[in-house]
Amino acid sequence: MRSEEEYVDAITHLLDGRKEAPSEVYPLIEEAIREHPASSELWCLRGDAIYFGNGSPYTWGDMLASYERAAEVNPCCAEAYESIGRYHDVFTEDLPKAEEAFRKALALGAGWISVYGLARVLAQMRRRDEALDLLGDPLPGEEEDISEIRREVLTGIWEPMSEAVA
Repeated sequence: MRSEEEYVDAITHLLDGRKEAPSEVYPLIEEAIREHPASSELWCLRGDAIYFGNGSPYTWGDMLASYERAAEVNPCCAEAYESIGRYHDVFTEDLPKAEEAFRKALALGAGWISVYGLARVLAQMRRRDEALDLLGDPLPGEEEDISEIRREVLTGIWEPMSEAVA
């Protein structure tokens, strides 16, 4: 039996830098979860593998279920809520659910990925000023990222084409 950390390291190594999850990651993830069912990190990795799994044995609903299970076993797991937010933004386009999840992630200490996700969701909901306020001033090392997000919000990239500002 491997430790949770050993499984996390092995799975992360298999997924690291790839655009597509290799098929050998799935049996390893299932084994890891059987051994450590209360690991929010392993549940999040399962969701991530499904996201990157082109033709994996799972459905998009399995991805959401993985992230929701991560949040259930550890209600303080910011990564789980961040991933739930991204799922609802990208797959279901349920923006209120995405907003709620990103806000929960931020309340739990999530970083700029949740800020970016929430700003994107707010912009899609035509709450541009709120999105810009959320972005605030760039932090050291994030200037380029924040500038790009701010530019995207200002140009209306996420609004319907007929309403976007040129």
